Amino acid sequence: MADLAKPSKESSITLKSTPGSNSASETSLELLSWISDQLTMLAEAFAEPLTEERMEIYVRGLADIPQDRLRVSFQRALRQLTWFPKLAELRNLAGANTDDEKKVEADAAWTYVNDYLHKWGIDMLPIYSGGKQVTPPPLDPRAEYALRRIGGFQVLNQMDVSRMPFIYRDFCEAYTLAPLVESMAPRLKEQFGADKLLGKVTELAHSKKLEPHKEKRSPP
Repeated sequence: MADLAKPSKESSITLKSTPGSNSASETSLELLSWISDQLTMLAEAFAEPLTEERMEIYVRGLADIPQDRLRVSFQRALRQLTWFPKLAELRNLAGANTDDEKKVEADAAWTYVNDYLHKWGIDMLPIYSGGKQVTPPPLDPRAEYALRRIGGFQVLNQMDVSRMPFIYRDFCEAYTLAPLVESMAPRLKEQFGADKLLGKVTELAHSKKLEPHKEKRSPP
């Protein structure tokens, strides 16, 4: 499917630089520029003014979607809508429903940990291939967090058919929440974390140790 016609230099809006722009790959920068061009032409088609700030919001908000899906989104917007689409509408036209994407990603993570268990077992012992020892690779951090939340590989290994839907649900929910947990970790650590628990542990360590019970015996 063809792109929208390229905008003229006069009508194209240049993206403002962001802290992450300097480290972005050439491919990423090309994609951002392409999205900007497509938005500019879409705005012209709907006679919609676009400020640099608004353009920046749209471009960054679409940059995580594959280009082929974005191409579909822009074409559908041009042919199906009678107004300039909001960011969420463009994402929906691209088939990029956030909730659906999270479900698909969580399901893929579920398959990943099950395949990992099948290959490496509960103990994750190294295997030998071609005369070489191969150790298990580290788990994806989000998948590892979700796995811990359901009780680890042991629970997964002993899961029966009746429990599978509930364990699957709990795993997917934990996997979806993992980024939020990570972002809240500093505050949660301050509120509930090791530093606060350390005092209690220290108190217990310095308390009188329990002596083993010794049965008194009568002298012979």
